[in-house]
Amino acid sequence: MSLSINYQHAAQVAHRNLVRSDTELTSSLAKLSAGTRVLSAKDDAASLAIGSRMKSEVAAYRQAQTNVSQATSLLQVADGAASQISDIVTRMRSLAVQSAADTISATERSMINTEFLALRSEIDRTASDADFNGQGLIDHSGIVYTIRSEVDEGAVTLNGKAIGLGDSFTQRDLEAGLVEYRHGGGSTLTDALVVSIANADGGALGVVTGELDAADFEDAEYFASDYLAPINASTA
Repeated sequence: MSLSINYQHAAQVAHRNLVRSDTELTSSLAKLSAGTRVLSAKDDAASLAIGSRMKSEVAAYRQAQTNVSQATSLLQVADGAASQISDIVTRMRSLAVQSAADTISATERSMINTEFLALRSEIDRTASDADFNGQGLIDHSGIVYTIRSEVDEGAVTLNGKAIGLGDSFTQRDLEAGLVEYRHGGGSTLTDALVVSIANADGGALGVVTGELDAADFEDAEYFASDYLAPINASTA
């Protein structure tokens, strides 16, 4: 029995060409859909590397544009708060001039003072509430004070709570009357506290020691300061 093999060469060639055409068509459709000539490194490795770098730069520029927009919004919030404070200060000046008039009574002057104090509190509230994404914009607590001497328990209080060696409070706390120091006689004498003064970055600027002479004031921190010694702060 003989064995014969039939081979359709023309059909094999046609099939191979059809597969290649289908692959090229798929690649062309993918490029058209993506809007780019290079989809992978096999298309053009150098062009792909250049294109990837350009995409990265474009993305960075877009983010920078977003950052600028956010900064503009931040400035608008700060400007609005500053404008409101400016209006309040203008009103306070008007009240001060009005209060200086001799034609009003003590009762009326007291009413004017009540509004004046309320406006001052409103300035603090506006400055405290003006923030952008939790970041304060125009609020400032002032100088930071740190207790540098041992004090009796309960002798120094901050907002009614006892504080002691190493604890700190701000200028705003002092101005608001939240800090009290009670010496042996029981009276309040905040100025007698022994505290160090630090700037906003926490750097020591010197020491406040209350009713002491210059020699007591001029300690190691005083001479290490770049600000106090040149202006003879201890004598002042």
